[in-house]
Amino acid sequence: MDLLHKQILVLSNKIDALYQIVEQLNQKVSQALAEGRIKAAAGAANEQVVRGTVPARAPGVMPEHKDILVDDDYSHSRYLSGDRPLSAEVQIQRLTAQLTAAYNQIAALEEQLLSRHTH
Repeated sequence: MDLLHKQILVLSNKIDALYQIVEQLNQKVSQALAEGRIKAAAGAANEQVVRGTVPARAPGVMPEHKDILVDDDYSHSRYLSGDRPLSAEVQIQRLTAQLTAAYNQIAALEEQLLSRHTH
């Protein structure tokens, strides 16, 4: 296995770990809201941020998010359309973008949790 494939695997594993962290954080925020430890801000937009950041999903299915690039059975559609496969560099760029988006989402959830916890 060459270096690029190893980098892709490492990034994929990091993204999976980040999804788990975001999901756990979302559950903690929801639980804190339900227990009354923090108060929900008024407005539907804030409720969406608290409750809708990590949608419920079946195991092994990637969640949809505006910052996540979804491949919709990429290998099958690529085969049918005759498109060339993505180069390893492009795959790494895509995974890096997803990883960055996940880090940003975690930071936003942490800030939201801290701001509500202090009020």
